[in-house]
Amino acid sequence: MVSLLNLESLGVPRLIAPNGRPIAVKTRKALGILVFLLRNHSRPVPREELADRFWSGTARDKASQSLRQALRQLRTVEQTCGRDFLLAEGTHVRVTADAFRWDLRDVYELVEIGGAEEFRAAEALWRGDFMAGFDGLDPQFGEWLSLERDRIRSSLTSKSFRIIDRANGGADPGRVDMAARFLLHIDPALEAAHRILIRQYLNQGQRERALEQLKTCGRELKAHLDAEPEAETLALLDEPARLPHHFSPPDRHLLEIGQTGGLSAGDGESVSLPKISIASFSLGRDGEARARILRDEIVAGLSSYRSFDLFQAEYEDAFGPNTLTRVDDGEVGSYLLRFRQDHELEKVYIQFEDRQSGRILFNEIVDYFQWADASAGQAAAFQTVSRVQAHVIGRLRNPQIDAPFARWCQAESLIWEFSPESDEKALKVLESLEKSHRQFSMTYAGKASIQMKQRLYYPAKSTEPAKTMEDILGEAERAVLLDPWQPTNQRVFAWAAIQSDYSDDAQRAFREAGRLSPVDPYNLMSVAEGLGFVGDIDAAINTAMKARALSTNVPRVFYEYLGNIYFAAGEFETAVQFIERAASGTVLGLTTRVAALICLDRMDEALQVLEMYGARLEQTMLINPLLGPDGDVWIKRVCVFQDARTRADFIRGARFVRRFLLGELA
Repeated sequence: MVSLLNLESLGVPRLIAPNGRPIAVKTRKALGILVFLLRNHSRPVPREELADRFWSGTARDKASQSLRQALRQLRTVEQTCGRDFLLAEGTHVRVTADAFRWDLRDVYELVEIGGAEEFRAAEALWRGDFMAGFDGLDPQFGEWLSLERDRIRSSLTSKSFRIIDRANGGADPGRVDMAARFLLHIDPALEAAHRILIRQYLNQGQRERALEQLKTCGRELKAHLDAEPEAETLALLDEPARLPHHFSPPDRHLLEIGQTGGLSAGDGESVSLPKISIASFSLGRDGEARARILRDEIVAGLSSYRSFDLFQAEYEDAFGPNTLTRVDDGEVGSYLLRFRQDHELEKVYIQFEDRQSGRILFNEIVDYFQWADASAGQAAAFQTVSRVQAHVIGRLRNPQIDAPFARWCQAESLIWEFSPESDEKALKVLESLEKSHRQFSMTYAGKASIQMKQRLYYPAKSTEPAKTMEDILGEAERAVLLDPWQPTNQRVFAWAAIQSDYSDDAQRAFREAGRLSPVDPYNLMSVAEGLGFVGDIDAAINTAMKARALSTNVPRVFYEYLGNIYFAAGEFETAVQFIERAASGTVLGLTTRVAALICLDRMDEALQVLEMYGARLEQTMLINPLLGPDGDVWIKRVCVFQDARTRADFIRGARFVRRFLLGELA
């Protein structure tokens, strides 16, 4: 059967010709009519019903004329694809449904089969509500579309639960797991599906994953239904008090992170963070609103990094400003951030001072009168946040400073260097930190990040036995359980979830990481790449553009991330242009570039790229995993694109790289 209709996202219908090329349909209403007829399963539909459904607010004669024009547009499509499918029989119209192969029918058939792989494939096809964005064609059509969506979701849900019921009595936990994940993919707030996964994890002895699933259940219920999990769900673990279902950030005006200060590290200890006191002079209630907004944006930005203890310092009183004394808060440091408003000049003076030495680290003058819009204020706030971050964290990256949080900053800096040598150094720092502070969450996130890189990019470089993905996921999960509000933990867990084929969990964790730290360009660009890998393309591009806008100087590694994002979007030319500007330091980036060139039918250029970097690939990336008997296993492992078509395109490139290294392309 020729595939003519492809609802690629179940929301944006596209006609696909037998040669695989898309066919343009002149109007969205013509396409809507075709889908409406298809959902009527070849039943003849009266012309009057179509006219009323799509032109309900138009006079009958004009509606009939518009319908005739739409049907003529579909006749043109018939000619283009070379197949007759539209049957106009007097006063009725119908389509030959068997002429089409479309994603919605594929989803139904996959769910009917009901194996683990079939549910995985169905999940990949279901990428949004049925015909999302078409509600506005006409109120009558929108009403039908709403009911149709409910009917589709209800039907698939019932079929999936029947399969789960049959499988529960057997030894097929993989089928139950994927069926439940498919249910949550089409309805994230389906509490019964969350309960199935919680029971699965408990039965497998994975209590930490069960706890995390219960937290996920609470977040989704709160977001979609403004509800809390039922008692039956909470009773599965019998520990409701340990599960915060939603997070209410502290009152911004209190300017304080945490009630005890620092990050919990267990054993009665805490990891001390750099302290920043906020002093606001002449920014009281009578001050200019834009000045207060600037101050609050800066404080919110600093808070999102989760790298500082923020405190409210003294305000200026009627007799003048209070004196702020110097303090010695140990190796991590203590700082003062002053805001002073000049009402006459309409400017805010910002001063950042080291309270231990009394040295002024920088001064800024913000002329808020010149702001064209709110974005100018956000840009000014980000500039201050970046300078504070650079001063404080840059100092802690000095290996001479031995405070626990400083050691984490040193390890994080090594991780971003992205080489096996720097990762080995970082791992030693983290292992030492784990021994002294066993509950410091980011230790486990850092270890999981390094272990994933060893597994993907330079597995033969490690002197230790390779960690399994289950081990790595466990490290990442532990980090999140210890501190779910740390963006680094959420982001690393998301990458581990992708590698473990839990794309829904990965997508949610990436989005949470972006929400928790919306002003850190490194965090946002990593989140953007992850969203691209899971197929959330619009969010990936928007997040990447924000990360670029926040970066004064765009790091070269960002271009590789952008290349992967645009490869996932199918914009291969743009992907090539970005990756060409990257450092070409990873086998993933090089393979994405080669795959994009192959998709553009530029095989000679792909070969030239490999000839240029082939020697480096052999020396630094160690070709053994590519050449050995498990080469295909490694290729599939490094291909983290979740969309089936994008995945196939990338694997074509990976196999081309392997053939080159084997000398088969000479």
